[in-house]
Amino acid sequence: MKAAAKDTTSTFGRLRQSLRAGQQSAKFMPLVHAVAKELQKYPEAELVEVHDGEQYVRIRTHNGNLLIEANEPGQTVHVSCPLATIDDVSSELAALAPAS
Repeated sequence: MKAAAKDTTSTFGRLRQSLRAGQQSAKFMPLVHAVAKELQKYPEAELVEVHDGEQYVRIRTHNGNLLIEANEPGQTVHVSCPLATIDDVSSELAALAPAS
């Protein structure tokens, strides 16, 4: 029984943190929504590519996804997210913004 209570408490804690993060970021979501909407018009676009010594960053759209690649010695990051998902999530988070 204790394990179930601990799981429930942990779940509610994560939910509370997610809601707080959503509320704090909500004011930026109209901008994120607008950018995601516009980027959907460019399914194949190079947005940023930077080489600086051993460091490399590339941000682009490909097949309707936002792709972010970053490399430096000892660290590599690859992120891919559908622009439609960014658009949908940003609209939902914007709804959490406190009324001004």
